[in-house]
Amino acid sequence: MGVKTIFKPTKNHILEIEKWLLEEQSKTGDGFYCDLNTITSAFKSSKIAILIKDNYAIGFITYQIYGLIAKIDIAEIEPSFRKKGLGRKMVNDCLDNFKNKGILVTELYCAPKSSELIWKGLDFFNFPILPHDNGKIRMYKPLVCRLETKETNQIDEVIELWDYGTHVNEQIRPPKWVWNINSSKLKNPIIQPAFYDWQIRWRKGNKIIESCKVKNFDSIASKNCGDFVIIKELKKTDELQ
Repeated sequence: MGVKTIFKPTKNHILEIEKWLLEEQSKTGDGFYCDLNTITSAFKSSKIAILIKDNYAIGFITYQIYGLIAKIDIAEIEPSFRKKGLGRKMVNDCLDNFKNKGILVTELYCAPKSSELIWKGLDFFNFPILPHDNGKIRMYKPLVCRLETKETNQIDEVIELWDYGTHVNEQIRPPKWVWNINSSKLKNPIIQPAFYDWQIRWRKGNKIIESCKVKNFDSIASKNCGDFVIIKELKKTDELQ
């Protein structure tokens, strides 16, 4: 049968995972056996992907989905199958599954912190520093082509985002990120981690269409985006309900 990732595992697959997690903890003191309840809960709620070889579970990913965002909680490969590219296959299969469901971005915390290099190798980016992350390493990966930031001039129509709160003095601190937009419906969405109290502005030339905190930016079509600004479409202020 070879190696493949499945999204409807059986109870036997979970028992196989439990067995090698316990063995790993007994031999090394590491691993995710301590999170067995989380794994079991993910199985019951169908929020788990399992890598199988000849129908034997050799890896798994547990996750949660919030609107347009998928959050990976745990990702693990059975120790004897590591460093063979199987983890990359499992993660990419899982991300493809998310994308097919309409998810736009995936996020995770690096636990242990040493996994940061692994996730970077899978094209994940580091979050900007957010107040509530408490020094933890947090990473994300857009699952679709996103609108890239670029240099603009004063006459352009843009979305501007600062990495701090309101009362912006543009002469002292220019925006951290700027996106040039050409229409209300974006060909590629804006996908950017952001704190809800940061300042965001929609400007066309010298005309400010909207300027406020991220949490109050009514022109964002996608609400409840967690710690992201996700903009697929914009509507003028006088069109807002």
